Amino acid sequence: MANRIFRRAVKTFGVLALIAVVGIATLLGSLWLDHTRSTMLPTPTGPYKVGRTTYASTDETRLNPFAPAPNTRQELGIWMWYPAAPTPSAKTSEYLPEYWRRALEQHEGFILGKLLSRDLARIKTHSWTDADISPQQPFYPVVLLRAGSGALSTDYTSIAEDLASHGYVVVSFDAPYRTVIMPFPDGRVTTRSVRDDVERMPHAEAERFANRLVNAWVADGKFVLDKLQQLNAGDPASRFKGMLSAIDRMQNKWQRHGHSGREFTQPNHPYATDLNIFGDGSLFELLCTSRTDVGRRRLAEALLAKPSCEEAQQRKHAIQELAVNADLRDQVSLLGDFSFQETTPDTLIGWLNASPAPAAIWLRTLALISSLVLGSLLLAGFDRILPMASVAPFIAALLCVHAVTGLYFRSRVLEAATALRHLHAELGVLRSGLELLQKQNFTSPLLYDLVASLHTGRLKTLERLTGAFLDRDKEWFYLFSRALLVGTQLFWSIDQWKAKYGEAMRTWLRAWGDFEMLMALATYAHEHPENAWPEFSAQETIYDAEAMAHPLLAPDSCVRNSVCMNSDGRFFIISGSNMAGKSTLLRAVGLNAVLAYAGAPVCADRFVLSRLFVCASIAVQDSLLNGKSKFMAEIESVKQALDVAREDGPVLFLIDEILGGTNSSDRQAASEAIVKTLLEKGAIGAISTHDLALTALADKPGWKGKNAHMGSVDNLDPLNFDYRLKPGICLQSSALAIARLAGVNI
Repeated sequence: MANRIFRRAVKTFGVLALIAVVGIATLLGSLWLDHTRSTMLPTPTGPYKVGRTTYASTDETRLNPFAPAPNTRQELGIWMWYPAAPTPSAKTSEYLPEYWRRALEQHEGFILGKLLSRDLARIKTHSWTDADISPQQPFYPVVLLRAGSGALSTDYTSIAEDLASHGYVVVSFDAPYRTVIMPFPDGRVTTRSVRDDVERMPHAEAERFANRLVNAWVADGKFVLDKLQQLNAGDPASRFKGMLSAIDRMQNKWQRHGHSGREFTQPNHPYATDLNIFGDGSLFELLCTSRTDVGRRRLAEALLAKPSCEEAQQRKHAIQELAVNADLRDQVSLLGDFSFQETTPDTLIGWLNASPAPAAIWLRTLALISSLVLGSLLLAGFDRILPMASVAPFIAALLCVHAVTGLYFRSRVLEAATALRHLHAELGVLRSGLELLQKQNFTSPLLYDLVASLHTGRLKTLERLTGAFLDRDKEWFYLFSRALLVGTQLFWSIDQWKAKYGEAMRTWLRAWGDFEMLMALATYAHEHPENAWPEFSAQETIYDAEAMAHPLLAPDSCVRNSVCMNSDGRFFIISGSNMAGKSTLLRAVGLNAVLAYAGAPVCADRFVLSRLFVCASIAVQDSLLNGKSKFMAEIESVKQALDVAREDGPVLFLIDEILGGTNSSDRQAASEAIVKTLLEKGAIGAISTHDLALTALADKPGWKGKNAHMGSVDNLDPLNFDYRLKPGICLQSSALAIARLAGVNI
């Protein structure tokens, strides 16, 4: 009996052991097959191919706070993914370089490195190593991607490749002793200490360590940005030079890298041309970070609008709330697919203004039914469900009907196609942006009312319709779309949508445009924390700026001046030679007023003003085309200021070299009449001149003028300008020095 039980036990154990061996072998085999199986990362969804390059950099100014050895310099491994134009000889990037894979396998051991993980050499990416950057755009925005605690940058390859395929330069970095493992091309390998694993620490210790870690990340990020600035200024490989738009903005090299706003120019505006509101290096280009045309248009309108202190005060509160909301700014900047193409100024408004003419419901119904019947007949004929000979006459008849209908509406469909292409490009940003707005809990009244006006559920339908309308031209669907009258029917549906929701969409567009305008000004405020918020006075006519600078000049090169005009001193007569800074000062006065009325912070330490209509005559030019001399152009500019003073209210007049195109006697008489008229209408302002005879205007009884001048700080060197506004009349002469500068032998 005992032997029988023993034999059964041995047999049972043998069977179980066999099962265990087979199971373990199966498990190990499946793990090995999984380890050796090739894996392709998700395909990027954007239109650009993706390049990848790496840099190994050392921050000589900083020690690594986590290194076990003292005096260890901070090193970083920098990874960059970017829109690329790979050549035929370009090679696809490995998920991890060979020396990284070897170090990881040694670090993790055979079980973890071989059996329980994928073979990293068999993971296929969509990047091309060291490929040329795509020339499709003059510059690209930068995204700084920070991997999680201890994670490798390449763990986020799919995210980085997808962002790069949409036109972003994605930059990530790994740091020794913080990343789990970091090998170097020279063979060195660093690993994170177990004691530095924040997930294994007690809560209190983990919090202290996390603060150290965040501080190190911030310092790393600053170093990486410095590296990007160097690449943008002069990449040795000539790959990224001048291509990183966000870096240019940080370096105050935003000129000609943004939206110039030329399409919004108004030739006869009282100050737009004189104060460089639009164009290369303009105020609009400095401020504009709007994603859509409607946002850019609203920003332009805010910079050109007649002043309202009440509205400016409301905007100021809204901008102050947005300026500190970095998360919201980041979310707005990543809305939809980034569109670099500058659409026409009337992309959405022009489409809305076109009168909808939706087809009659009976026609749309018949077209849908006939398309379904035609599609069914084609399917039945080609699949031989029905004899092709029996269905061919019906197919031919329906094709003829569709052809006639398509030709009848062809001109209207083609006319709408261009507008719908631009419309679809902005709808994704608009829809997702409005949905994002509806989730916000704003406190400023302007933003609160803006969100309350939004009900945007139907925008997704329009986005789908316009997307389908554009897809009808794709090669795989082209013939079927024509045969089934797809484009015409979608055109009818889009027109029907516009007839039903067009007015509501105007409200949504206005709300989004206002938000983008406020967000652009908030971004400017965030980028210039040294600027002061304007104060508005309803008690008196005043313009009071302490330590004011020109907003379009680099902070490290502009000179600050204080300017005060009120009931005690209503205007300045500024004398001085050419190049002394008079025109720049007048523009600084005007531009800061424009910023203040838009609700934005100004380039000053303190700024107070009342409701004033800015009128400038600074960049006056003659026009051969219009048969207008420079003198006549200046007269018309001054006349416009007088008309505004008579019709609208107090004017802030800024006149450079007043009436320079006439003789001194006539200039003095006419200037006196102009200033007198402006003062009678409550105006304040400043006039620059070379004619010292005009300085007598400041001393007219009751006029309350002030003489000031800009000139050299050295009487022996009349061109040694300090660009500061000084009291009194300029008595220096620089004509001979300027002539010598021009090469005249005197």
